[in-house]
Amino acid sequence: MDQPPIPQPFAPNFDSQHRCIGCGYDLTGSPRDGVCPECGIPVAQSLRPDLIEYRLPAYVRRLHRGAGMARNAVGLMTGSIASVFIFQFVAIPIGFVSSTAARMFVVAISLLAFVASLASLVTYPIGWWLLTSPDPGRDADGAGQTSRRLVRLTLIVTASATATAFASVGGMSIANAAYGVGLNSMAAVLTYGVLFAALIAAAVQFYACMVYLRWLAQRLPNVDVYRRAKWMMWLGPLCLVCSCFAIPTLVALAIYYSLMYRVHKDLARICLVQEQSQYQQAYIASRDEDSGA
Repeated sequence: MDQPPIPQPFAPNFDSQHRCIGCGYDLTGSPRDGVCPECGIPVAQSLRPDLIEYRLPAYVRRLHRGAGMARNAVGLMTGSIASVFIFQFVAIPIGFVSSTAARMFVVAISLLAFVASLASLVTYPIGWWLLTSPDPGRDADGAGQTSRRLVRLTLIVTASATATAFASVGGMSIANAAYGVGLNSMAAVLTYGVLFAALIAAAVQFYACMVYLRWLAQRLPNVDVYRRAKWMMWLGPLCLVCSCFAIPTLVALAIYYSLMYRVHKDLARICLVQEQSQYQQAYIASRDEDSGA
């Protein structure tokens, strides 16, 4: 069985380096019953197992929002591709678009699919940017940080390359419409080169995302997320090779959605537990104040 390593409590001795979960301050040598000299968070909170539920609520909420946006983006992309597949290989062959009303319906659905695709292209990178937010309580060179930084770097590269390609094509289209100037060979090579760079960056990004999710799964902890992320590391490239067929792509996207759904669900549960714990602590503090008065 492929079981991920689950973080264990720190050893009783305090010789190794430990960082504050709030500000990352090196707490080595600090008393266990003391507080962080930088932010005032109790040292004991930073000595608990390296699980997401023991991290700062603000950090967990960012991960939760990011996972939700990435999940929704994958869902929108899956729906848009499925709608195109249905109309291309089902509705058209059976003559569904023969009438005027049916053609209008197809145009409306196609427009919605286009809008959904654009929305997914915007929300997906934003979601992953939030999901890979740095944990203030971890070492910058610690486990999981390489894949986290690689995901962010490739997000910037793909966004920049895509924007450059669209600007190039749009600029040449305007020039063609206004002055009759076509897309010259240099501009075409530049555009395709930028799109190829974006494709390579997207492939690296997908692999880094799966590595990051495997690391994150150990901190949730969720064995199912760990296994599914490992499957996607080879299933994703395989479906990319078979992208000319819609069904393998839809299967991969459905599995990807299921993976992000599980990550978002676990983070939502942790957010709820942390919120309830904060309310309970506030209630106990208020009760102690009333009893002291």
